[in-house]
Amino acid sequence: MHRYTNLNSDELKGYLEKIRRIAKMDNDDALLEVDELIYNLALRGTVDPYTGLGISSRKSDYSVDVDGARQELREFRNRLEDVRKSAMSGLYEGWDEETGEFISIGELANRLGEDWPKSVKDVLHEEIAQIRQEAHKLVDELQIRDYSDAILVSKKRNICNINSARGILKTLSSAEDMLREKGALNDDLCQEVRRERERCAWFRAKRKFLEIEVAEKSGNRSKAARLKKEAQAILEQDWRNIFPNEQCPNIDLIR
Repeated sequence: MHRYTNLNSDELKGYLEKIRRIAKMDNDDALLEVDELIYNLALRGTVDPYTGLGISSRKSDYSVDVDGARQELREFRNRLEDVRKSAMSGLYEGWDEETGEFISIGELANRLGEDWPKSVKDVLHEEIAQIRQEAHKLVDELQIRDYSDAILVSKKRNICNINSARGILKTLSSAEDMLREKGALNDDLCQEVRRERERCAWFRAKRKFLEIEVAEKSGNRSKAARLKKEAQAILEQDWRNIFPNEQCPNIDLIR
């Protein structure tokens, strides 16, 4: 697709979001935002549609001045606020043209100002560091929320086979590790993780209970005893895999 500017896809997306946000404002506020937007765009330079060469380059020391860079910082901070308010994961907000993948808010913050002149970065280094800190804090908040939700939602997932039990256990382990790393694994979440792991550990043994019940009601005590031993053996195997350092309970505890 032919481009008339030297803005990349992520930058264009940012301006599109800004334009949509401006369209919802009152006239006075919108006029101020439009004025700032036009001023910022005027600093960017364009691509000659005939030669394909940039009239001014982002790599040039004259392509972005301190005011233009501050405008970019304001826009990025607005993006962070929009992500925070949206109640979405907000972890994948930008498009990386080199890899063809979306990149995280944290990574976008790390790249913020990387093509600015050194003189501009020197003046704004404290502001750049602050907004990067804000971005990484936001990512942490969103990850903590998402992994906490993953634990709480797991109890609503049905266990219909071994693969579904393994999926729940994998989700629990990932969430637990991430929350522990971030210092956000509280007692309530630990109890939820424990309950869900126990549910997975009991799954195969409980499937035997119906057979045991039928055998008992039909008077086939020998078969019921054999099925009970099988259920206990299955429980011990699964309990050992999920709780390797714990004593396995007896199936009679829940029958």
